[in-house]
Amino acid sequence: MTRLTRLSLTLCLFTLALVAAGTASARPHGDGHRGFPPSAEQQVARMSEALDLDDAQSAELLVILQHAEIEREELRANMEESFKPDICALRAQTAEEIRSVLNAEQIAQMEEHLERRAERAEKRAEKRAERRGRPGPPWLECED
Repeated sequence: MTRLTRLSLTLCLFTLALVAAGTASARPHGDGHRGFPPSAEQQVARMSEALDLDDAQSAELLVILQHAEIEREELRANMEESFKPDICALRAQTAEEIRSVLNAEQIAQMEEHLERRAERAEKRAEKRAERRGRPGPPWLECED
């Protein structure tokens, strides 16, 4: 086997290993929904198991990760507030364009669906706040 062929084969195997590792680690986080990071407590539990941490280390890491979680939420809220006018304008424009395609009955059905979705989101936020012991970042609400 030539050196170039061996190198190509090695790179292919390495790429496959990375893809397999990524697939294996693509499990739900946080609330069981993809895209939500695990809570500070979940992170400490995983680190404690993986790194065999003692109680003092776990407690110290929990404080660090909880502080980072609070700062991350503050940054996210600040970022959302900065972009709020643009986000709200886009939402309004999109809603108007969607309504222009639908008939009156479909618009009513869509609005009912959106209300139910908002209620479910509020309940999920309340449950998250209970688990964390504090409220999460506020939802970006636009003036209607």
